[in-house]
Amino acid sequence: MAAVLFDTLRVVESLKSSGFSEEGFTTAADLERVSLELKADIESSKSDIIKWVAAMLVAQTALIAGIAACSGCQGF
Repeated sequence: MAAVLFDTLRVVESLKSSGFSEEGFTTAADLERVSLELKADIESSKSDIIKWVAAMLVAQTALIAGIAACSGCQGF
């Protein structure tokens, strides 16, 4: 995940000038932290889903190939 850099002092001054309180600063910071954590979780989930789907594709292909190879067997 790419790091996001910003000028904290500029953000705080901007928030103060627009009427935010100290409580508003912490709330905004908490929301940003949660947002970044959620984005990281989504990226991790996407990666896990892709790996799982690829593994199932390989397993399904192996199963079909096994059935096709054994179609001439006495058992089927």
